[in-house]
Amino acid sequence: MARVEQARKNIKYSTIAYILKITLQFVVRLVFVKSLPIEYLGINGLLSNFLSMLSLAELGVGPAIIYSLVSACCHGWTGLLKAILLQTYTGFILYFYSIQVSVIFIHINEIY
Repeated sequence: MARVEQARKNIKYSTIAYILKITLQFVVRLVFVKSLPIEYLGINGLLSNFLSMLSLAELGVGPAIIYSLVSACCHGWTGLLKAILLQTYTGFILYFYSIQVSVIFIHINEIY
């Protein structure tokens, strides 16, 4: 029964957090619409949509990596452990460079 109660508690808090997140996004968007010019709203919307797409694309990759790391540690598979860490490190580097490229494109767009 403890699992069922914890699952219910998890569902309840996740729902509350999700509703709070949507409400805060709406408030922030409303403040931006009232206070910022239209040019900044377009860039903000573009980057917000891009980040939400990245978060949707993740969809459980983090827990899968953690599970792979734990199972590799338990079984002593150092080769697999090194490969997973290298892949994660490469992903962080690509993410960092994609942010840099988006900043460069924003500056190019401002110039022209």
